[in-house]
Amino acid sequence: MPEQKYRRNAENHRLAEEVCRYLLENREQHITAEQLAARFHVSATRLKTSFQRRYGMPLYTYVRGEKMRSAARMLRETNESVLTVAMEHGYSNGSKFAKAFRDVMGMTPRQYRKTEKRCGV
Repeated sequence: MPEQKYRRNAENHRLAEEVCRYLLENREQHITAEQLAARFHVSATRLKTSFQRRYGMPLYTYVRGEKMRSAARMLRETNESVLTVAMEHGYSNGSKFAKAFRDVMGMTPRQYRKTEKRCGV
C-alpha cells in the first residue's frame, strides 16, 4: 500500500511539472483547466490538486506570476508597447493585463517601465 501511494504521488508530481512546462511554453495562449485536463488525460480536479501539492499554490496563481515576471523582463529589455507585451503573454485586453500586472508586481506596466528605466536596470 505505501508503495502504491508513493507511485501515485510521483505520477501527480510529474503531471504537475509537465503541465507547468506546457503552460510556460504556451504563455501567449489562454488555456483553461478543462483544456489542460483533456490534453493530459486526467480530470480537472486531479490536475488542480496535483499542481497545488507540487507548487504550493493554485495553478493559475503560479502561471499568472510567471507570465507577469516574463512580461516585466520584456518591459525592461525591449521598447515594445504595453499592448504588444500583453498580447505576447496571452492578454488581448490591455486593462486586464494592467490589472494582473499590478496585482503581481505592485504597479502598472507603464509605472514599472518608467521606474526601471529611471533606475537604469
